[in-house]
Amino acid sequence: MAVLQLPEYIYSGMDSISRIFDSECKKMLVISSVDAERSTNILSAFFQKAQKHSVKADFLTEDNPSELFSLIQEKLVDETPELIVAVGDGKIIDCAMAVSSMSGIPYCAVPQVAPSALWESDSVEAFMTRKIPSVCVLDPDIIVNSNSAKIAYEGLGMLTVCAESFLCADGRYVKSMAKTAFRQIYENLFDAFKGEISARENLLEGMYWAYISFVNSHDFSWESPCYRLCDFFKSFGIDALSLLAASCVQVVKNVYKDNESALRELACEVNASNQQELSSMYLIEKIRQIRAKMFVPSCIRNLGADEGRFLILSQELGEEDRQMLFDCYYPDRSYSKLCDNAFVGG
Repeated sequence: MAVLQLPEYIYSGMDSISRIFDSECKKMLVISSVDAERSTNILSAFFQKAQKHSVKADFLTEDNPSELFSLIQEKLVDETPELIVAVGDGKIIDCAMAVSSMSGIPYCAVPQVAPSALWESDSVEAFMTRKIPSVCVLDPDIIVNSNSAKIAYEGLGMLTVCAESFLCADGRYVKSMAKTAFRQIYENLFDAFKGEISARENLLEGMYWAYISFVNSHDFSWESPCYRLCDFFKSFGIDALSLLAASCVQVVKNVYKDNESALRELACEVNASNQQELSSMYLIEKIRQIRAKMFVPSCIRNLGADEGRFLILSQELGEEDRQMLFDCYYPDRSYSKLCDNAFVGG
């Protein structure tokens, strides 16, 4: 029996932020990233509508999810909202998810670009499951003025997550969802990077469905190669989606190394090549080209992750994870030779 986690409501299109007030909630807590507060009119529109609907809406803004998590807990001591509305960066939405997992208060996600930063709180309840929001609002007004670099990194990161989800999903519904989301991100990412409004709107929707696919592809986060890569580099101070963006080609090649037919199916979905037997190779190369055209580094090493620390920490990994991480850190270099140099005194 297939069981899918899906939001109760998904609203998209201009002014979809107003649909939050279709509910009977009269007390809301709105949390936001600083960038979303500065670069979009959505928050001011939200508070105008809150006043119109006689809704009490308290507001917290903070970029650090751990600090925001603490601020929300302090806020909940005095008053319990009926809904938490998370606007902006994926880390803010992840924070709302963690609070909701612990408190049982439903939350609404209004993503600025990616709907998740794959951030994990220290809460066991939040770590064990990624809770889907009750309401998702895909209002294009929030992505229109977003920084192109943010779109490049987060779009490539979610494309990588989506590629993994297509392979790992058990049910045909999630596979179909992941495949459609992959195509939507792939076809719109570079145009969105260049600033085309319709492409940005399509990308916002594609990234959300990519995340839904990811959540429904694994029982636990640690089963995901993407998650394990991000978890390993967490202490290096590099955000997860940037890690996946820089290593998107390497991750896709690694997760599909024994599943060539599945990668060909994904390649055919986006018409990567007219020659089916070569389509997977063409898809990998086209992802590489998109990454280069958006000026995203081609490996984690070029994101500034310290090499000495990487070599020391990687010794504690199993062989499979170590090989993937070496490929992501040192692109286009022989893994066996790197191991000889790293672990035999080189």
